[in-house]
Amino acid sequence: MFLLCPLCALCAENDKAPITDIPGIINLSDAEFASGRGFDITGTVINFRRCFPKEGVREPHYSITLHDGEHALLVHGPMPPGTRPGGVIRAVGRTDLRDGIFRNNRAERTFAVPNAAPAALRTVDVTMADLADGGYEGCFIRVEGTVKEVFTDEVDPAYVYIVLNVGGSELNAAAPREDFKIVAPVGATVKITGVYSRLLVSVRRFMGPLLRIVNPDDIVVTKPMSSDLSSLPECPSPVHAAPKEIESWGRRKITGTVLAVRDDDNRMILKSGDGQFHLVKLVSGYAPPAVGARITAGGKTCTDLYHINLAQALWIPAPGPAKTQSDEDETEANGFLQNEHGGIAINRFGRAVRARGKVIQTSGPVRGRTRLYIDCDGTAVAVDLKATGKTAGDFPLHSRIEVDGICFMEIDNWSAADSFPHIRETAVVTRSPGDIRIIAMPPWWTTGRLVAVIAVLALGIAAVLAWNHSLSFLVDRRSRELLREQISHAGTAMKVDERTRLAVELHDSLSRISPASAAR
Repeated sequence: MFLLCPLCALCAENDKAPITDIPGIINLSDAEFASGRGFDITGTVINFRRCFPKEGVREPHYSITLHDGEHALLVHGPMPPGTRPGGVIRAVGRTDLRDGIFRNNRAERTFAVPNAAPAALRTVDVTMADLADGGYEGCFIRVEGTVKEVFTDEVDPAYVYIVLNVGGSELNAAAPREDFKIVAPVGATVKITGVYSRLLVSVRRFMGPLLRIVNPDDIVVTKPMSSDLSSLPECPSPVHAAPKEIESWGRRKITGTVLAVRDDDNRMILKSGDGQFHLVKLVSGYAPPAVGARITAGGKTCTDLYHINLAQALWIPAPGPAKTQSDEDETEANGFLQNEHGGIAINRFGRAVRARGKVIQTSGPVRGRTRLYIDCDGTAVAVDLKATGKTAGDFPLHSRIEVDGICFMEIDNWSAADSFPHIRETAVVTRSPGDIRIIAMPPWWTTGRLVAVIAVLALGIAAVLAWNHSLSFLVDRRSRELLREQISHAGTAMKVDERTRLAVELHDSLSRISPASAAR
């Protein structure tokens, strides 16, 4: 019967009793998950995050992590009012395998369970050998390893991935970047607690098993990356070196002068003693040095195919005089982004430039960044305002400004997955409050005002035409009324004249008859 009617089979699957425990959902196959199995589970809330509104859903949508003491489950749906981490809720809904990849536990209804005792969470310390048999699916585990790499997911920038070296094998961990800062510098030894899964890796399924970090305290640094940079070898300055060779150098140090610090406080341009420019990306949460300071920075070597850069770096003061300006000559705005062949002048990176242009876009503080964009000879250039103490609102749209600063180009470092990095944005990083000036306020006759004036004139003309039409209608109506009155008066006058004539004739007739009667 089911072979003849697949829909009947699906209905029978949906009519199964709802799953009432978290392991029952975790152990479903993809086919069972896609069939829409019902569930009715109760668990303790670990945390929850508000998600983007779903189409057709009016109430807020949440991503809720529940646990039963040993296993954890991610549920998507409404959140009972007043619920906090540690509270117990009941979730009723169905499973959904979206696009054949994403395991989605859709809670149609959730209820708070008052006076229920939260389950005690049990965490298991494991090694990579323990995980080989796959017996920890959905469990809370704790692993210790060395941080090999930290990167933001370009598909979903809300998540950061940490690549751990655990006993010679790699394990990937993921955490939401907006919930807490990731304090896992490359080279440090950390203990990470999270939910282990081979099934919830979605589009990253080819990365292998995933450790999903839930709380900010789930990353503990047990052996910090060494801040003693004196033992690091100097970074060489070869004329030619392959990207893989540069990455193989490991951690090196570079001594030089800080030319600029980006508005995210995480990246700076360093000019070494041999005149080379380097992009140094500091460890998350590590305070940057002052512009002009002479420092020694140590970090993992990498390259954007134009420069040798340092990632996950630390810094210490270095002997030598501090500088307040780059020793490079300032370059005028006209064509400073282009070389003689019409391409991007990559040699401007790190040099002091002067850019002039019209403000074409402004933006408020976004993740610590306050920027505006100017049209510089047909190219949009970002202006980093942090050092000036000003905001984008201080510069009216369409005004012309002049900016002194350091040329900064947004270029990703080389990786085996992206063998040819591209220049994504060019910016001018200011260094002091006097680095930006308004040289011309926006003209009063802006496009918006011109459109407004034309609209007002058009409305005025339309009003005049409408008034004229109304007057014409009134005059025509009044003329018809006057004509009707004149016709009525003429008819009355004709009646009076006719009656007068008849009266006169009657009077005359009577006058002639009266003498004749008297003669007889």
